[in-house]
Amino acid sequence: AVSAGEELLAVPLDRCFYAAGARQALQPLLANAQVSDHDITALHFLLERAKGAASARAEHIRELPASYDTTLFWSDAEVAQLEGSAWHELATRYSAEAAGDWRALQAVLKKAGNADFLERYSIDWDAYLYAYATLKSGRQEAVFVCFLGNLATAGAYAARIALRVQYNTENSMFLSVFGVFI
Repeated sequence: AVSAGEELLAVPLDRCFYAAGARQALQPLLANAQVSDHDITALHFLLERAKGAASARAEHIRELPASYDTTLFWSDAEVAQLEGSAWHELATRYSAEAAGDWRALQAVLKKAGNADFLERYSIDWDAYLYAYATLKSGRQEAVFVCFLGNLATAGAYAARIALRVQYNTENSMFLSVFGVFI
């Protein structure tokens, strides 16, 4: 049995993907670019994934799904089958958001003099979309709390599974504590 308040999981911050850590890691590569928190985290994730077994986060990355079956990856014909439902609007909005973020990232990199960054590191639309889905996925936010840069959001998702997620500054790690509803 697990007691209320018992520590179940501790995740060292240096094994997590979060905006501040990504900015620090990518600063030499993207010094002049004003990249959004989501995109800087996605880029960091993709660069670490490209390292394969040499990445300090390889074990974490290996546990992620190889692909997703979400509407982001559906053909136009498949999404069209949702017409007339609230799901259709949600699917088209989600796809438009991802495409808009991709275009914005490209523009920011170009403006900062890093127009070739994506090509240099073999980051194309498909790779970006995978990272986008990984970071936006509610499942990943609950299971891989350390992907989140916003602890308030982490707490909200963790509350669904009767955990409290807290950040321990002394040990620089996330902690999941059982049985405490936020």
